[in-house]
Amino acid sequence: MRENKPNIVFCYRSFYPRIGGMENCILQLAQRLHSYCSIYVITPKLDKGSPEIDAVSGTKIFRYRICASRWMPPILNNFIKTFQIMRLAIGIYWKNGPFVFNFFDPYEEQVFAALLLRFKMAKKVICSLGGTAAEYSSSKIKRLANICADVIIGHSSYILEAFGMSHRDAHVYYLIGSEPADYSTRAASRHAKTVLTVCRVHPRKNLEFLIEVASLMPDVRFLVAGNYNLRKPYYESLIRKAAGKGVKNVSFYGEVNESVLAKLYSQSSIFFLPTKHEVFGMVFAEALSYGLPVVAPNHTSIPEAVGPGGILYTSDNLYECTKTIRLLLDCPEHWQKVSSEAKIFMKERFARDFIGQYSQLILATAKSF
Repeated sequence: MRENKPNIVFCYRSFYPRIGGMENCILQLAQRLHSYCSIYVITPKLDKGSPEIDAVSGTKIFRYRICASRWMPPILNNFIKTFQIMRLAIGIYWKNGPFVFNFFDPYEEQVFAALLLRFKMAKKVICSLGGTAAEYSSSKIKRLANICADVIIGHSSYILEAFGMSHRDAHVYYLIGSEPADYSTRAASRHAKTVLTVCRVHPRKNLEFLIEVASLMPDVRFLVAGNYNLRKPYYESLIRKAAGKGVKNVSFYGEVNESVLAKLYSQSSIFFLPTKHEVFGMVFAEALSYGLPVVAPNHTSIPEAVGPGGILYTSDNLYECTKTIRLLLDCPEHWQKVSSEAKIFMKERFARDFIGQYSQLILATAKSF
């Protein structure tokens, strides 16, 4: 017998909550909605070992396999992925009834599936823009996403502009979770002379630039916390680069739990992320909550995410970046000023329950049919 609950289907390219970022946001949304809705996630299998059907905190996860023994044209590859999404969505429909289909970023296969599902199975469609695909997708795919979505969510104002959004029902939610319970007591360490980076070890994060910066500042400790197993060749290239330059003041911590991460934030003096591109960057808000001054490049959504709580340098300008870090480390008055601004900006812009607002919007959308 079917439960008398609305059904919500999230569709994302890589739902592995251990990784962080959007995966954790989806999981938080699901946790908020469990009492009111039946939650499903459709996502690809990233490795052979992952199960095809799984559950995380009551959320049922369906993973589809993409097997390509030889090269195939992108259009055929997208067709296969769309078919796989549709196959799983139809199964959910026949067993549980109509649903709200919430896809994250306008990947071709997700947009095509959303268009097909609109005919009967998906009574409402929500498009959430939070990853680089939202900006780099073709204009055709962006238009189709705009057409098929009843509601569009932007994880920053920047991404809505990059998307060319002209939707009548659009919202900006900075998906950093709810306000930290210990927000008012969080603090960074001005005296530590430690520069912290928190990110997935990925070429887009531009960590080779971090090694260049570290090579010019041997008296400063650089810590990188984040999963490096998914991009092992890139991580190994960073290790080789550091060894080749004789850099010994960079440490890769790998993936850490929340308590260790909180300790790293509180024992650091600066948060540094030389990323090539961000549509929002949740770690910036996390760093700001500790009053940790941010140093980052001045592009994409970063000015919106950092505000006066950091100092931005011209992208890939090594001299400007090292000068900025040195200024914060060597001038206590300037460090204190930026740290105070970081706390104020965090409270004004991010210390709201955006996950709660988003989950309420999903629930209202589900109940409207």
